[in-house]
Amino acid sequence: MKKILFTLFILIFCSFPAFSLTIDEAREVAFENTEEQLLISLFSDFMFDMYSSTHVRDAMRGYTEFNDITPSGNVRGHIKLVFFLDNVDYYIIWYDNLPDFEFSYSTHGDLKQIVYENSENYKYPRKKIKYNAEGKLIQVLVYMQDGEQFIFSEKKKLLTHWVNNKPYNEKGRRLLMVFYEF
Repeated sequence: MKKILFTLFILIFCSFPAFSLTIDEAREVAFENTEEQLLISLFSDFMFDMYSSTHVRDAMRGYTEFNDITPSGNVRGHIKLVFFLDNVDYYIIWYDNLPDFEFSYSTHGDLKQIVYENSENYKYPRKKIKYNAEGKLIQVLVYMQDGEQFIFSEKKKLLTHWVNNKPYNEKGRRLLMVFYEF
């Protein structure tokens, strides 16, 4: 009887998510030193990707690295395509000379969003900050530990709390479908 009760206790305990921090603590970490407006004039060279058709074509062929020749010299980086229903929705570029930023472009080369993550800080908590093409804050993703992330809106509202690839809402209830992407 004791073994059955112990087994039931373990099963029930393991089925609930193990939250290490409260939502308020994660929110505080997310918005500490987070700018609501990015100085977009610093990124004027990245507002349009004049090599968009080449980047998309090469990425479709399996190339993940590129070397563009621009008036300011050679620009190297990496590219990743993002698909929606078997079509390229947009693509992401990481420039080697700007390792802390990733730039998302439409298939026509227009800047969609900029994501900032300090590439030198790999200890927890870490955060990624997403801005739109005008430099306005969209979302903040906080990695609290391996297997636990929080996504907040620009208004500091919790969108999703991920624990071991399972999404939860503010009340700790499991979400069946999540459409937030980062």
